[in-house]
Amino acid sequence: MSRPSTSPSDAEDALSWTSWSGSTWERVLYGSAMSTSNGVVPLGDVREDIDRAARRLRTATIRAGSIGAALKGGLNLFGVLARSRRRPKRGGSLRLDAADALRDTAAFAAFLGVFAGVYVAVDEGIALRVGKQRSREWRAAVAGAIAAPALLLADPRPASRSRLGRDARSSVGILNKNAVAPQRHNGLATYLALRACVLLTRSALKRRDKRELTPLTHALLAPFADKNADVGLMCVSATVILSCFILRRDAVTGPYAKFLDRHGGKTVAHYVFAGALAKATTALETRIVVKKAAAALYGHPGASLRDKKHEASLLAALDVSDASLMRRRPKLWRLLVHPETLHGGAHFVTFFTRSLLRSFGVNAPLYLVSTLLVHRRAVMDKNRGVAILKRSVVGVARSSAFLSAYCALAWAGPDIVATLLGDVRWWTIVCGVPLAGLATFLEKPSRRQELGVYCASRALEAVAVLVAGANAKRVASDESRKNADAFASFFLVKRLARFDVATFALASAAVMRCYANERDVFRSKYLNVLDYVFGNQGHGRQRVRHVGSAYQLMTEPPEMPASPKKKKGDDEKKER
Repeated sequence: MSRPSTSPSDAEDALSWTSWSGSTWERVLYGSAMSTSNGVVPLGDVREDIDRAARRLRTATIRAGSIGAALKGGLNLFGVLARSRRRPKRGGSLRLDAADALRDTAAFAAFLGVFAGVYVAVDEGIALRVGKQRSREWRAAVAGAIAAPALLLADPRPASRSRLGRDARSSVGILNKNAVAPQRHNGLATYLALRACVLLTRSALKRRDKRELTPLTHALLAPFADKNADVGLMCVSATVILSCFILRRDAVTGPYAKFLDRHGGKTVAHYVFAGALAKATTALETRIVVKKAAAALYGHPGASLRDKKHEASLLAALDVSDASLMRRRPKLWRLLVHPETLHGGAHFVTFFTRSLLRSFGVNAPLYLVSTLLVHRRAVMDKNRGVAILKRSVVGVARSSAFLSAYCALAWAGPDIVATLLGDVRWWTIVCGVPLAGLATFLEKPSRRQELGVYCASRALEAVAVLVAGANAKRVASDESRKNADAFASFFLVKRLARFDVATFALASAAVMRCYANERDVFRSKYLNVLDYVFGNQGHGRQRVRHVGSAYQLMTEPPEMPASPKKKKGDDEKKER
């Protein structure tokens, strides 16, 4: 039986297992050379390649696990400290919080470490078995997809099941109340999927510039080639996120919902009653909403004179006929959302100036920490330090202005639409909130795409929550589900099906494929992080390894493929 031959130009494929006769490991252990169709491969080269792969596997696993422990550990530490300040000092509760935080940190570190280890092992294994160059186009995608189920390790295990509460146990959709449903990682999977879409789009745009695509595909990619495509993505994301935040608050969950609660500048009751007013369709429903809002917002015992004045204004607006009341709904909206300044423009200016302080408190620590970590040596330099600090101050100012304008426009948009149309409905909210996305023009261009991808992932997550909720109600009301066996099988599938893992696998395959074969579609900061974990040298020769210190890996420019040399004929055509 003839052995598969390797291309003479592909010297590295001579080290693949398919080119060897007999057992690879026998030859390594017993010290005989390996004969291939291209000649004899020295034993030293084989051992060196195996040692390189082993070192890469070990280093990638340790570094990925360390990154996971540092990131998740830091977040959990701040969370425990924040909860300990809000709650009464009870030692037992604090110990349970600390135990959950440690367990969650270990789970996330294990997830990243195992993901990196499995990816490198599969990548190197396929390279040895099939050949480095022959498997170059698809090897990284297969390795990324196989490593993706490591996400299951990130499921935290609560220290006490009783702490979940009856409502939390009943909401997971399982029959056994004592069992704990696995936590879904939809946010992480969705974000990585969108990041993969961005990379694939950049790859397609490269081919579009080279005229390698069909005219139809060329036309479809035209919107993504625009320099303001990130702003458009932010407008679309704002439409979903902010509409759900006002109209369907259960769709926006987690830390992002708390972030919007704080920077929205109002109380949660304001958000709830604003959504209820927009969803009211009759005069009777409108009166009920306004009366409840006046009592809940301003009718509490010990209310100030200002609160009593706002309550009286809301109730006085109801002393009209039903037809007049429906025409005055835009005024009711303003009385409910911003009673201090009934003019929309004045409220925008007031809200923007007040929000700048909140936004500065969020952005200043982020820029300060990142500047000290990345430029810790250059900051101390007399010449470069001042310039770096100036850039950081400008970055803080632009990011704070963006966040303040985003939230101010989120209130101004529905106000403008309601004033123009003379009514407040759910669709006026949907038509008005996209205006908030235009605030992205105030942000640094280098951050616009990151903001767009992050907000788009939150928007998709909100849509998924709405769809899942509607599907659960449909199933619960379906007469065919009354059978106990049908219920058991349905909830078993619902519990075991991990669509977040499937999404994460597809996204990992796309990202790692671009990382291995089209490295120029990455931004340098992301490429440096991936190189720090998976290896920073040898990508062009398919012999990846870690070279240099951690500081060098994170600061030096990443290795990029050499650009093809231009021919003289091409230059002459361009000059013409």
